[in-house]
Amino acid sequence: MGVMTDWYEAYILRYKLRLVLGAIAVFFVSMIMSCQELRYMVSGKTVEVPLQLRDETTFEHGEKDHHLVAGYNYDDNGTPRGKYVKEPLDWAMRGKQQVKIQYIPGRDASRFFGDTNKGWVFMFFGSLAALGIGIFLMTRE
Repeated sequence: MGVMTDWYEAYILRYKLRLVLGAIAVFFVSMIMSCQELRYMVSGKTVEVPLQLRDETTFEHGEKDHHLVAGYNYDDNGTPRGKYVKEPLDWAMRGKQQVKIQYIPGRDASRFFGDTNKGWVFMFFGSLAALGIGIFLMTRE
């Protein structure tokens, strides 16, 4: 019976270590991915700019893809910047003349206002909480 107990204890220990290592991996990946979102939250600027739209058809992997190309140009403290993105034909902002964008001053990073990726931020704080609870429970044993 002692051998079975030792084997079981070793199995449980390895299981807990895998859980902690998994939580650490999720923590670091979500931390890296949420940095851009946090930059927009902390230092991002919001401006209204003219929207440029055009229909485009491309052929990728032998398939025809009809979509919109939405673009805008903005002034980043004297530096002209711009961005063009592929959007679906039924895009909600189609027909608008002006749109709001967010950009990070001094960096070539911009997006349409409202195109957030807060899932990584929530995952970061959730994994931080899970990691803290897991380490607390492991140290109590």
